Amino acid sequence: MSTMNHTRARARRTFWVLLTTTILATGSLTSALARPPGTWTGLTVAASGIVLALAATLTCRVMLALGRPHQHESVSQVATVPREPVPVWVGEVGQVDRGRRQSPHRR
Repeated sequence: MSTMNHTRARARRTFWVLLTTTILATGSLTSALARPPGTWTGLTVAASGIVLALAATLTCRVMLALGRPHQHESVSQVATVPREPVPVWVGEVGQVDRGRRQSPHRR
């Protein structure tokens, strides 16, 4: 297994662990918020909130990293979406209108 494949496999495994942690922290926070107020409830809410924020942030970072193309791929290998040209019409005195055309009789 090449180094790049091993790195991406490890990132995928990390993503799923972080996603599971995020789901469990969400459940823990929800159940703590449903309990009556108290010292342990406050500590549980604080700990669950911190774990949830960190796990959700790291999950998003790993997900974005996995969505990027490999570093060894060239630009020509990455799929690109062709864009349609935007119609441009140059009116009087060099005014550029992108989109709908104005009537030539309108001043």
